[in-house]
Amino acid sequence: MNDLILNTAKTKEMVCDFSRSQNITSSVFINGAEIEKVFDFKYLGTFFSEDMRWHSNSDSVYKKIRSQFYAFSKFKSFNPSEN
Repeated sequence: MNDLILNTAKTKEMVCDFSRSQNITSSVFINGAEIEKVFDFKYLGTFFSEDMRWHSNSDSVYKKIRSQFYAFSKFKSFNPSEN
């Protein structure tokens, strides 16, 4: 139909299971290639984790803000004129 082909080298699997017993051992195969399991991934700048918590995303945003403040503090130390 659309002749879409999955790139199995870039395809990842993440399972969100909220049951108490997290015993998922089966693997997914596409055209004989095993798909890598991941615990978190980044999509459109937002981090998602298998337990649906925001720790990875919050850490990423915090690091970006810290780097911006650091750059701003260095700029302020040059004493720019207000002309």
